[in-house]
Amino acid sequence: MQQRRRWTVPFLLLLGLAAAPPLATQAGAVAGRVTDAASQAPVAGATVTASTGGAAVGDAVTGQDGRYRIANLAPGTYALTITQSGYEPRRGTVRVGAGATATFDASLTVRETALDAIVVTASRRAERAQEAPASVAVVSAKAVEERPVVSASDHLRATPGVDIAQNGIFNNNVVVRGFNAAFSSSLALLTDYRIASVPGLQVNRVGSISLVNEDLSRIEVVLGPGAALYGPNTANGIVHLITKSPLDDPGTSLSVSAGERDAFMGTFRTAQRITENLGFKVSGSYLRADEWLFVDTAEVRLQGEARARLEQFRTAQRGRGLGEAQIQDSIARDPSLFALTRVGVRKDDARRYGFDGRVDWRPRPGLSAVLQAGQSSNSSVDLTGISASVQDDFSVSYVQGRVSWNRLFAQVYREHNDAGGTYTARTGASVFDESKLWVGQVQHGFGLAADRQQFTYGLDLLYTLPESRGTVYGRNEDDDEVTQVGAYLQSETRILPTLNLVLAGRVDHHSVLDDQIFSPRAGLVFTPREGQSFRATYNRAFQAPTAINLFLDRLSSRSGPYAVQAIAPGAQGFNFHLPNGQLAIRSPFNSAANGGGSTRIAYDPAVVSRLAINFLVATGQITPAEAGRLFAANPNFTVIGRNPQTGKAGAFDPSTVQDLPGIEPELSEVFEVGYRGLFANRLLVTADLWRLERENFISQLFAPAPLLMVSGTQVAQFLAANGIAPERAAALAGVVARTPIGVVSAAENDILTDGIPILISYKNYANVDLTGMDLSAQYLMGRWRVAGNASFVSDNYFSFGPDEQPIALNAPKRKGALALGYDDDARGINGEIRGRYVGGFPVYSGVYIGNSCVEPQQGLGDCVEAATLVDLVLGYRVPGIRGTTLQLSVTNLFDEKYQSFVGVPAIGRLALLRLRYDF
Repeated sequence: MQQRRRWTVPFLLLLGLAAAPPLATQAGAVAGRVTDAASQAPVAGATVTASTGGAAVGDAVTGQDGRYRIANLAPGTYALTITQSGYEPRRGTVRVGAGATATFDASLTVRETALDAIVVTASRRAERAQEAPASVAVVSAKAVEERPVVSASDHLRATPGVDIAQNGIFNNNVVVRGFNAAFSSSLALLTDYRIASVPGLQVNRVGSISLVNEDLSRIEVVLGPGAALYGPNTANGIVHLITKSPLDDPGTSLSVSAGERDAFMGTFRTAQRITENLGFKVSGSYLRADEWLFVDTAEVRLQGEARARLEQFRTAQRGRGLGEAQIQDSIARDPSLFALTRVGVRKDDARRYGFDGRVDWRPRPGLSAVLQAGQSSNSSVDLTGISASVQDDFSVSYVQGRVSWNRLFAQVYREHNDAGGTYTARTGASVFDESKLWVGQVQHGFGLAADRQQFTYGLDLLYTLPESRGTVYGRNEDDDEVTQVGAYLQSETRILPTLNLVLAGRVDHHSVLDDQIFSPRAGLVFTPREGQSFRATYNRAFQAPTAINLFLDRLSSRSGPYAVQAIAPGAQGFNFHLPNGQLAIRSPFNSAANGGGSTRIAYDPAVVSRLAINFLVATGQITPAEAGRLFAANPNFTVIGRNPQTGKAGAFDPSTVQDLPGIEPELSEVFEVGYRGLFANRLLVTADLWRLERENFISQLFAPAPLLMVSGTQVAQFLAANGIAPERAAALAGVVARTPIGVVSAAENDILTDGIPILISYKNYANVDLTGMDLSAQYLMGRWRVAGNASFVSDNYFSFGPDEQPIALNAPKRKGALALGYDDDARGINGEIRGRYVGGFPVYSGVYIGNSCVEPQQGLGDCVEAATLVDLVLGYRVPGIRGTTLQLSVTNLFDEKYQSFVGVPAIGRLALLRLRYDF
């Protein structure tokens, strides 16, 4: 019995060892503590995920003390990912031994571009947004990465203070704090420190920029003037698109997107490090989609007239015995006839492709050099001030080199555009544009008194060479170069540890303008404690006349014997008077014996009345004998002046026609106070109140000289009293009353077409005052985030009496957005639903006018109506396929047909599904 007991204990021990797992396979664990890198405070609620072979095998959430533990891990090496909203993800690897607990502590840095961004645009150097002397909004790299878009401007739809007028699939006009236009240039658009507007036209087209979404690091938006540092054309603000460096973000991304409107888009980006200090990247994209269509009633009317003229030509050629093939060949070889075939013809699809290349070299700390180049080309329909533009392979290319060495920055670049087969829809006339922009810039800075005093100074040189072969700049083609030189100095003084004084000044010289332009800037930034700042600033900025304002000389449209010509006043202006001081007119019904239609003659009601009789003779409605009898009776009708742009008419007073002076720059003064508060790395609140005073406003294209007509009632009475039967007299008078007999004409407005010229041009003519407010808030709560903003302005329409063109902000008084987002980086799930409200507003921009909501009695078209739109984004990292994500973006979820500007189509829903692969 004792012998059996002696064997029992060893037997049970052996049985237990057999049942237990081997020591080498005993489970282990990983544990540690997660803290805030800046404050060293524990970070609660962070998710720690352990993965092996690309698959998650365990996770944990940090407690209030920041500690976590992931148990039951088999021995081996694990990839750890630590995520928490508001912080940059932290990744690392850890080796877990059998039965052991490995330690992995981590410090998380606040996500730079989420709540407290580092920005470079406000002061042309790196600084925290909290300390910038301007209101700055940032679209972060993560926000860019999660939202598939067809244009970088789509990322700005919910940015406070930003207004977007969408013209089509990817074409749009983007401005800050209003003053939008059909042909907008009031915003400074930059890409990697480079002016990204179309060189000669100086118009902003964000949708035409060649960068791809996967290469976009962030977007910085500066609300308000930036002229003290950036010079001309920054009176309203700056949008800066910043791309990724191949040294900081190596890797390859491929994506394919498809969606509604038969949309297809493919993009690629590859960035490689050749060495630790040398790298390159190449990216490209292709997009096609069915365009939203718009019917322009003016184009329909002009198309009918063009087809009638073509049919007259065909009939005449058939009378000469020519066959249809010969007639078509004649039309194709004659530019003026071929243009008639394109009047009112628009593209029904949109296409765009582009590519970029870049090399980065960092030979030593603080020294870097970047060389990059790219090109984009698009085919679409866009707006100009005189007509829709049908673009066919309109391309923009650039070459840029820049060097940074500590506080020294220097760059040189060239931009070039080629209009391809572009033409205007209202005339069918081709647009040739191969303009170029050369820019050289150098900037340096230094600090004194233990960096309590900082100086930044620099020099900019811009040389613009418009080239249109007469299709845009006409007679000015050989004298339209512009050189701009600017120098600036900015001082930043730390008066107290919590108070910073910013002073800046800039002087610019413009080769076409007479005077130097001074742009000062002053600001106080008060930071009573970490995360809180108050700002008070003053900025004086200027909007230099563009090449279009200075040199435009182009046919806008034809109507009967008249031709509407868009001609810039340049520096000399227009003179509507003869040397003797009398007002001058031209008329297609001026007799050859008196010089014909090309001759300027003195205005007199009796002269206009005789021209009206000439009209009846020229059109065969009365005989020469009847005309002689009527001339002998000395007709003298009341002359009616009609605005050829708005159609408004009334008794003509020649004293109301003033000579048009040369164009001058707009001047803007902005006073602004702002607050930016960051609470517990969770809540960011911003508020800005501003006051704008703008002088010498540069008008939209307008008609400075009226058409001259005569009173139909008086014509009927006169004809009946001089031998014309009453019924026939009434009919003839009706025709005469509807016909422009002549037009007030300038000496500088030479006839360049086969019609009597009707002038449309620009001028400085008004001062406006405007008050506004921008509010925004963002709150992070674990994986969820809530963001909202609202913007208000006091006025968006300014009237100056019946004889002056109104000024429209072309943007709403009220707009706002509210978004709810979710991010689970560990599981690769993200989403956002966003509502946007855009108030209604009047439009007054070139030939595109909709102001009946503010001028009910004399309105010229419907205003833009208010709309509430909903956008949706969903993202999912595909499990089991490393680096693969599926993303859905739906703009205007409920397909609300929204017309964001006059003259553009009603834009509906656009859903895009993107498959992206990163390796």
